[in-house]
Amino acid sequence: MPEGSSVGTVIALHGAPGSHKDFKYLYPHLHPSIRFVGLNFPGFGHANCCDPQNFDNVERQSFVRSMVIALKLAPAPDKSPLTDWKIYEDKKVIFMGHSRGCENALFSAVDFGANGLVMLNPIGLRPHRGIRPALALKMMTNLYDLPGGRFIMKPINKKIYDILKLKVPDGDQAYRCARTMRTVALADQAPYIEKANESSLKILYLYAGKDFLIENEIQEEVAKRYKLNRITSTEKTPEEEEKLLKLVPQGFVKGENGYSIFFANDTHYLNKDRAKFTAQCVSAMFGIS
Repeated sequence: MPEGSSVGTVIALHGAPGSHKDFKYLYPHLHPSIRFVGLNFPGFGHANCCDPQNFDNVERQSFVRSMVIALKLAPAPDKSPLTDWKIYEDKKVIFMGHSRGCENALFSAVDFGANGLVMLNPIGLRPHRGIRPALALKMMTNLYDLPGGRFIMKPINKKIYDILKLKVPDGDQAYRCARTMRTVALADQAPYIEKANESSLKILYLYAGKDFLIENEIQEEVAKRYKLNRITSTEKTPEEEEKLLKLVPQGFVKGENGYSIFFANDTHYLNKDRAKFTAQCVSAMFGIS
């Protein structure tokens, strides 16, 4: 939908590793009047790296801002001071994140004045098992950066990601993923959560009980910080999902500000396993019943 949408736009932000393809199961279920844009952060296989590149949140947020402007959802910076820069009031935008991308979805939704925020398998406020021990990530990146280090570390980094069952095409992208995971904000998300609670954002926070990268208690700590209706789903059945599809989307249409849902028997890939549910909730967040 290159011409835009009068209903609203979803901007989806992937993790590390990740790409716009992380959301390929989701957007077909969206209402056809909703515009869906899956961004590809530079260096992850679909958008070229910039040299030098730090793979930190400053760069990621700058990239998101640039894309929001390119999509004509907000004014160019020279027409509006950055301190006052917001999405146009007549444009409805929901930021969606998966895993590492949830930090950037949160920052973008709060800073850019969005209408909604969707987080799937979000990382927490302290290190989870996927980025521990910190020394391992440090070695993967620092040794790679040494003269001649790329030649040695490229196959090693690829092997590490293969063992973790995280798909990357080669050791160079494994390095970029490791760099990206070294720069997570973690506890620095807390002020943004408070701002989100004080705002009019519609929020959907989904996390899973069998997430092999992020412990339940870490996600639970964050979920409790959001002032949302909390639901626990213990059955992974069509009947259970139908119940949720009646409850949650209708709640959004009626004016509820948000839901935190724990799917006890789901995995790190809620973007796939709960694609239909998430899409219908997003439609409801835009007021489509």
